Amino acid sequence: MSLAIAVNDEGTPAVIAVGGELDMNTSGELFDAAAALIDAGRRRLVLDLDQLTFCDSAGITAFVRLTKRAGEAGGALALARPVQIVESVLKLTGLVEVIPVFPTVEQARAALAT
Repeated sequence: MSLAIAVNDEGTPAVIAVGGELDMNTSGELFDAAAALIDAGRRRLVLDLDQLTFCDSAGITAFVRLTKRAGEAGGALALARPVQIVESVLKLTGLVEVIPVFPTVEQARAALAT
């Protein structure tokens, strides 16, 4: 399966909806799309994971790299609406201690807007 990425940069912060499988074959696509937004000045990003069906260590690495990239630019990254299997991976790896995870996109946007 492939990765689907949809960018909504009309609001603040920008939201990237991620669907499909995030693995070593697709994580570069997500990183490139989000890094392009950061480089364009959209330093606060929410990744909407509601349609993400799989995430392996390469996906986790992409989240960490994007958090670092956003932070270095003076911004931040948040994750929203992870499905149960992805949320389990985030908890198992301890990533929920490093990157804020929210049950809704609205809550993630509000947290990053302050």
